[in-house]
Amino acid sequence: MTQIHITGQPPAPLLIGGTHRLDRAWRERVPQLPTYLLTTAETGQIKSTR
Repeated sequence: MTQIHITGQPPAPLLIGGTHRLDRAWRERVPQLPTYLLTTAETGQIKSTR
């Protein structure tokens, strides 16, 4: 999961991978999943290397 910057708004979460995990957890009624939340700066580093 990452955060995107929207002008005039606080950073918003964006799921960028693992949707299959989320779907399975929903089907199996798993109440919580571990995740990594990237900051906007970390997201910028990833975007700038591609």
